[in-house]
Amino acid sequence: MTKVLIVSRKSVHKFDDGRSVRICQAYRDIYRGSQITILSLDDTHSGTYPLGDGMQEICIFDDAASIAHAAEDSNYPARDLHVLSEIERILKNDYFISILVGVVKHSDVVIFEELHMASLITDRRVEKSLQGKTAAYSAHNVERDLLIDTPGVTVAEKIILESVEKNIASKYEKIFVCSRSDGDYLRRHSKAEVVFIPNQIEKVPQTTPAERQKNKKMLFGNTNFTVFFVGSNHGPNLDACDFIIKELCYAFPNINFVIIGSIGYTKLREHRHFDLKPKNCLLFGFLEEGLKNMVIQASDAMINPMFTGSGSNIKVLDAIKNNILLITTEFGMRGYEEGAVECVVSDNTKEAFIETMRRQIPGGQT
Repeated sequence: MTKVLIVSRKSVHKFDDGRSVRICQAYRDIYRGSQITILSLDDTHSGTYPLGDGMQEICIFDDAASIAHAAEDSNYPARDLHVLSEIERILKNDYFISILVGVVKHSDVVIFEELHMASLITDRRVEKSLQGKTAAYSAHNVERDLLIDTPGVTVAEKIILESVEKNIASKYEKIFVCSRSDGDYLRRHSKAEVVFIPNQIEKVPQTTPAERQKNKKMLFGNTNFTVFFVGSNHGPNLDACDFIIKELCYAFPNINFVIIGSIGYTKLREHRHFDLKPKNCLLFGFLEEGLKNMVIQASDAMINPMFTGSGSNIKVLDAIKNNILLITTEFGMRGYEEGAVECVVSDNTKEAFIETMRRQIPGGQT
C-alpha cells in the first residue's frame, strides 16, 4: 500500500473551514486506497486524530504558531508579506523538522501544502530525507498574484516574493494547482509535472421556491432579499465582515445580511449591545452542515467582498454546492476556473462591489 504524507501548516481534523475539507477530499480522491497521514502544526495542542477512510492526522503543538497567528490577525492589514516571515519561522522550527524527517522515512509520496510548507525542501535535512521519494508541492495559489493590487507593497517586496516562489517551485517534480492560469505560470519556472485539481464539491438537493420563502420567514423573520457571507475568524474575513456591517448594511437597508461561521462570534462580542448593530445584519456563527445549507438555500445570493488574503477562496464552494448566485470581487474568485459557479464579478474596490450589488438587487428592495 502506498504511504502518502501531507505536510500542512494548520491542522485539519476539526473540519471547521473549507481549506480542511478541501485537503482531505482532494487527496482521498487522488490517492484512493492509500494510507494517508497529515502532519500539521497546531497552535493549541498535539495529538493523533483518525479522519476516516485510512486517513489520520498527527498534530504537533507549536507555540510560535500561536503567537504568529495572533500577531497576524492583530497586525492586519499591515502584513501583506507575512508569508515570508512565516516561511522563516517554519524553517527555524528544528523540532518540527526532526519529526518531519522521521515520518518521511516511512512514506512513499510527500506533499507540501502551500508555499509556506513547500519551503521546507530548502532545508538540507528535509531534502536528504526526500531522496527516493516522490515530492510534490500543492500550490493553493500563486502568492505573487495576490500582491498585484495590494496597496503599500513595494516593487522590491514583490520581486523578493516572486523570486522565492520561483526558486521553491523549481525544486519539485510534481505541482498541484487549483487553476490552469496558476499552472501555466508555475510550469514556466519548473520542470515539474503540473496537475490541475479544480476546487469542486458535490451539490446538495435544492429547496423549492415555496420552501425557500417559508424558511426565509422562519430563519430571518421576513421575506426580504437575503445575501449571506461565510468566514472564519481570519484577518481578510474580518475586513470583509466590517465592510458588510459598517457599509453594505446601511447602503442596502431593506436587504438581510446573514453572516455564517466563527467570524460571527467575534462580531457578536463587538456588538454585544445590539442597538449598535444594524437591524438587517444577522450573525449566525458556526453551523452544523445541514443547518448551514438550509440557511444558505433560504438566501438569494452569496456575497464575497474579499480584497486580500491567500490560498483559494474556499468559501466559494458553498455557492457551488448549493447552486446559488455568487456576487464577488475578482480577487474573491482566485483558485476557480471561469464557469465554475454562476457569478457576477466586480472590480477589487468597495465602490465597485456596491455598484455591482445594486445592479443585482430587484427594484424596490435596496
